[in-house]
Amino acid sequence: MSDKPNATLVLETAFPSVSMALRLGTTVFEPRISTDAARAAALHAAIADCLDQAEITARDVTEAWIDLGPGSYTGLRVGIAALRTWSFVHPLHTKALYSTDLVAARAEAYVARGVPFSVVADARRGQWFHARYTFDVDGVLTRLDEPSCLQVEEVLQRIGEGPFVSAEAVGIRDGGAEVVGVPLARDAFAIEELVFEDRELAPRYLMPAL
Repeated sequence: MSDKPNATLVLETAFPSVSMALRLGTTVFEPRISTDAARAAALHAAIADCLDQAEITARDVTEAWIDLGPGSYTGLRVGIAALRTWSFVHPLHTKALYSTDLVAARAEAYVARGVPFSVVADARRGQWFHARYTFDVDGVLTRLDEPSCLQVEEVLQRIGEGPFVSAEAVGIRDGGAEVVGVPLARDAFAIEELVFEDRELAPRYLMPAL
């Protein structure tokens, strides 16, 4: 049996910029190289760099988490394809989370504990992505409603007068959302309780067919 600590990889490709992180035991490694290139090329190089920093090989990665969306159509496909290829060559335990989970993880400084809040994102074509969360008294994040794609009237009804956050500035209601910034893969390690099993690793596009 190996005496190496467990290695967990996180891939985040739902947003315009690619992000990934590798946790080895309690140490988190992030790429030292730019990920501004095309998603597939950037992702592979970034993973290789993190493995090099951690001084391990792909075979040493025991678990991988991936953002299933909602988000970029191309980005989600690239990330899931990369993870499926990896798990075919080097079997590992795969889990998933939502892009809205990662945005919500950044919201603790903006919302009171125990108060439900919404995460919103512009899905274009008059549609909005929406999910609902709360932090308990200990700061643990709970997902109250899974992501959905709704008309603006429905989103405003669900938000009500309560707080809402977004990765980027959105103009869905007077006053606007609290902008928490585009999440990074490393944010997933703060919300491990929201990571779930998903054997299919199917992207959550959520957009209705035209």
